[in-house]
Amino acid sequence: MFCESCGAQIKSGATFCSRCGQAAPLDYTSAMAPPPSTSPEAAPQSSYPPPSPVPAAAAMPLPMPSISQFCHACGNGLIATAAVCPRCGTPVRTSMESAKSKTTAVLLAVFLSFWTWLYSYKRNAWKFWVGLAVGLIGVVLLVVGGDLHNHDTSISCLYFKQCAGSGYAGIGFITALGVWVWAIIDVSVKPSHWCQRFPHG
Repeated sequence: MFCESCGAQIKSGATFCSRCGQAAPLDYTSAMAPPPSTSPEAAPQSSYPPPSPVPAAAAMPLPMPSISQFCHACGNGLIATAAVCPRCGTPVRTSMESAKSKTTAVLLAVFLSFWTWLYSYKRNAWKFWVGLAVGLIGVVLLVVGGDLHNHDTSISCLYFKQCAGSGYAGIGFITALGVWVWAIIDVSVKPSHWCQRFPHG
């Protein structure tokens, strides 16, 4: 059977064309059925003996294309040029839209904090930029707090400077720690199928 839209061959049992996504005809077996034979009563009588049967040539099956990938939604085998899955109709993801590993995302969050969202940037772009902004604020507060704490000054201002420096440094540390914990929790609670079906989720 061939697709009515693009002419590509459709496998038996498929409901969609793997090249263009067009739905396969609902009843294509009747088109492939042989024409009905003439009844013996209607056949003209002949005085000649019937011809000896000629053996039919063996039908050569069409070569099936090799499977090179699988549908990320239903697991059906797909050929290299398939644009949609012929079983469920899901668009085939490109090489740039590969599945993600949850283990990799968690390890990136543990060691690199908000930088883990670059791994799944297509779905977590806003989280990355928020984490970057808050992380920079935390670093600035740490630097300012350390500078105030260690700056030499007069006796009258020394206590105030040290307290302010400790306060800034503490706020900066808590801010950076909060972003780090947020990143770890966010990637840990995502289900496995979210990563496997990325970026469709």
